[in-house]
Amino acid sequence: MDGRCRIHAGFVAPGAVHPPWRSAAIALVFISHAHRDESLAEGLARLLGDALGLAPSDFFLSSQEGRGVAPAASILTTVVEQLKDAPALLVLLTPAAAASPWVWLEAGNRLGCADKTGPCFIVPSERHVSLLAPVAGQRALRLDNEGELLELVRAVGKSLRQAPREVLDYRPALDGLVQSSAKVYSVAGEKRARLVSWVKRSAFGLILVTVGLTLTVYGGSLVRHASSNAAAKQTLYEYGVNLPGGDLKKLVMDGGPEECETACNAEAQCQAFTWVQPWVQDLKAVCWLKKSPVPARQQSPHTVSGFKKLPVNE
Repeated sequence: MDGRCRIHAGFVAPGAVHPPWRSAAIALVFISHAHRDESLAEGLARLLGDALGLAPSDFFLSSQEGRGVAPAASILTTVVEQLKDAPALLVLLTPAAAASPWVWLEAGNRLGCADKTGPCFIVPSERHVSLLAPVAGQRALRLDNEGELLELVRAVGKSLRQAPREVLDYRPALDGLVQSSAKVYSVAGEKRARLVSWVKRSAFGLILVTVGLTLTVYGGSLVRHASSNAAAKQTLYEYGVNLPGGDLKKLVMDGGPEECETACNAEAQCQAFTWVQPWVQDLKAVCWLKKSPVPARQQSPHTVSGFKKLPVNE
């Protein structure tokens, strides 16, 4: 093994222009992803479509209406049928996807098929490679690395017996996907997302937004001061970190670290938390709320931990 993300090709009859599955209703490329990552999944499909001359109907995006499960169809049946026959399975593994039992079900289903090619895992950046811990030994390609995206194009093209076009022909889609991933899953982007989440669930946040919009007319400095206080309340995430011991409460949940953070914020005694990926301690994710004193950090590829920060003026 040379470590590359491999998607092997199936049999093609002599003289055939396209693989035998081209005329079938089954999609050529199955993209497994969390619902909140739909825009990134669309960008991935756009890149492969432009690079390999594929149509929208050649893709199965597992949470996208119209290009995923048909109306009135069984979700599980449709997903299993697509997984069984799709030549290429791409797993867009983000923090949101790592918290989704459906994403792991789709990846695990393919990994368990000895007669099928394995999934190709794709992560936003190097910071997120640790999300592959439940499938240790698998390699991931990074959305923020242009060279690895070109490698993905070549791998899928080889699987489908479709020669990629010149890079200049799909450069806009390539640049768009790199920039979109960098924006959504950059350190600053994730902090902004948590800030928005906090504002939405906080009554004070609603007041802050209202007052901030009003004060914009009279002085931007007051708005910046209020925003800095709100940002200071945010929890800082540490990927691959566990806080063993000092447990206040154990919760089993469907959501990701953000939901665990919300539970910690709702507990006055909670000073930190550790979120454990699904299929490690339970079929779902597990959230451990920690009390003071906060336990010492330990490295763990299956966990994400967060620590409360007190407001600047409190």
